[in-house]
This record gives sequence, C-alpha cells and structure tokens, in this order.
Amino acid sequence: MNKSESTQIQNENGTFSKKSLLFFYANTGVTLLAGNMLNYSLIIYSLDIIGSQTFAGSIFFTNVLPTILFSFFVGAILDRYSRLKILYLFQTNYILSALIMGILIGTGRMNYDLRWILILLAAYNGLALTFMIPGRLTLLGNLVDAKDTGKATMMLNILIIVGFGLAPMIVGLIKQKQDWDILFYTIAALYLFGYLFLILVRIRETVSVEKETIWEGLKTGLLFLKSEKVSVELLILTAFAIFMVGPMQVVLPQFAKNILLLNEQGRGLYMGTLGLGLFIGGIGARLLHDRFHRGYVMLGATFLTGIIALAISNSQNAFLSAALLLTTGILGGLLSALIPSTLQLITPDGVRGRVMSFYSLIFQTTPALAGLLTGKLADLYGQPWSIGFSGILILISAIFCSISFTKLRDLP
Repeated sequence: MNKSESTQIQNENGTFSKKSLLFFYANTGVTLLAGNMLNYSLIIYSLDIIGSQTFAGSIFFTNVLPTILFSFFVGAILDRYSRLKILYLFQTNYILSALIMGILIGTGRMNYDLRWILILLAAYNGLALTFMIPGRLTLLGNLVDAKDTGKATMMLNILIIVGFGLAPMIVGLIKQKQDWDILFYTIAALYLFGYLFLILVRIRETVSVEKETIWEGLKTGLLFLKSEKVSVELLILTAFAIFMVGPMQVVLPQFAKNILLLNEQGRGLYMGTLGLGLFIGGIGARLLHDRFHRGYVMLGATFLTGIIALAISNSQNAFLSAALLLTTGILGGLLSALIPSTLQLITPDGVRGRVMSFYSLIFQTTPALAGLLTGKLADLYGQPWSIGFSGILILISAIFCSISFTKLRDLP
C-alpha cells in the first residue's frame, strides 16, 4: 500500500468516526433518557400501587443486582468481544420491558398481587445495564483518538446526567395528562427511536484474540488498579460522590409530595431542577476542566453535596428546596464528568473495559444500596430524617477522602 492510499483510508476512517460518534451520542442521549424514564416510572408506579418506600428501594436495588453479580467479568468480555454487538443485544431489554408494562396495565392485569413483575423487570433491565454502561464507555476507545478520550467521556457523561435529570420531569408531565400504560408505551417508542441511531454506528473493531481466560482478564484489571493508586482513590470517591442519587430516586419524590406538598406536575418540575443542575455542572466541567485543580474540585464538590443535602432535609419551602437541588445537580454534574474522564485518561485501552466495569459497578450499586437503606429509613423515621442522614454520611466521607487520598489531592 502506497502513501496516498494509506492517507485516503485514514481520511475515510476519520469521516466514518465523526459520523459514527454523532450517531453514538444520539443513541446514548435518547436511550439514556428513555431508560431513566423507565427506571423512575417503575419506582413511582410501585409507590402508587404498593405505597412502600422500602419496596421502591428494593426495585432500585434489584436493578443493579446483576451488576453486583457479573460486573467483574463484564470488563474482560468487553475487551475480548465486539462492544458494538453487545450494545445491539442488550439495548432491546428496555424496549421489551416498557412494552410489557404497557400491555399489563392497559389490559387491566397489573395489580398488587403481580408486584413481583416489577422486581423481575428491574432485574432484566439491570442485566442490560451491567453491559451497557461500561460498554458505552469502552466503545469510545473505538470512536476517538486516545488524546480525545477524556473530552469524549465528559460529553458522554453530560448525556448520562442530563438523561437522569430530565427523566422525572418528563415522566411527571406525561403522567399529568395520560394513564400509566400510555407512559410506558411512550418510553418504549422513545427507546426504539434511539436504538435506530446505534445501527448507524460504524467502527473498526478491536476484538482481542488472546487466549486469556475471563478470570485471568479480571486479574489483569485488578493488577492495573493495584499499580495505579489514584484509580482506586477515584473509584472510592465515586461511591461517596453519588450516594445521594439513591435517596433522590427513592425518597425525594415522596419528600416533594408529602413535605413540599407538590402535585404530579410540580413534583416533576422540582425533580427537573436536578437535571438542569447536572447539565450546567457537566458543561462547566467540559469547558473548564483544564483551568482548575481536578483533585481539589472533586473533593470540594463532594463535601458541599453533603452540606446541601442537610439543608434540603430541613427545608419546607419548595422554591428554596428547588434552588438547593439545582446546586446539588451542578456539583453532581462536575463529579460525574470529572471522575470517569480522569479514569479514562490514565487507563490504557487493553484494560479499559475492566477498569470502566469497576467504575460501572460502583456507579450503579452505590445509589441502589443507598436507595434501599434510605427508603427503609424514610418508612421508619420520615423523608427529612432520611435525607439528612445521607447528607451527614457524605460529609463525613468527604472529610475522610480529603485527609487520606494523597494521590487524588495531588491530581492537577
């Protein structure tokens, strides 16, 4: 192959990559929004027919149970097999789950006695999440150059947090005028629309042909973490930084209804302020990440999250509470963009799937465990006490990290 032919192929691949990256972002944005809408709808639907925040927390926990069971092996699978085909397969789970809920409710078959269906669908969706979150993160390695991985990861996480933040507001607006079955049908249609963008993604696969077993692959990932202390510190900080997501999913909707006395639409708009804050924080991190000290910002944002959670728990004014929630979202957006992008920058592609699967494990299981715990506390002692407990725990954890994590403090 002569030089001109090589240049032509590189140019074609570059064009392919740019188009595929746009299609990938479109798929990610739409399906994450629809997926978060489904997860949130399952939780508030369970509260509607069961009336137990503990049961709602159980749905949240069941959603990440497959991640707990299989996440250690997912990374090795993503490093050995087609990441794109894995996403093809598991993104269908959410479409089927939303359709099943729509049919059961629309035909009048869904009732209290069939509440186990909610648990089953949460586990089914959770199996998909086990592969999809690290799958999306590792697929970026096939779509952008290594030097652009950090910026691309920030963009991906902006889409993740925007989808998470907007989902409650959109669900609230739809539910205000439509029945439950229409809501679930809408989610299925939206997810299917997003899935079509994934079909248009074209990449050059980097499938491993090594004879390394899954167990050996897991060991390789753990050895890398052992050699990169800052990676371990980032993963631990992730758990503390996103703990508040649990009570926000399980407890905060009831807090908005019972303490702030908001109707369905008001509750959706209140929860939507979180999404706006996440978007502002994510964009801010994307634009200014090279102008501030990453380590100090991540530690400081975690500390402030705990302070604001305490303030929310003591607020009964809807406007003040919404302003505090907006600020929490901004801090969460910063953290959600900075932590995984930093991990991507220090991780070589050969173990990227394994490291990001560890991140995915923490990113998913921490909010679920937090939701289960704070949901139980809310049933026993009330929503304000539960949210206040979360704030104190995050505050203490942030102080611990600031004192103990020397590598993270030194991170520029």
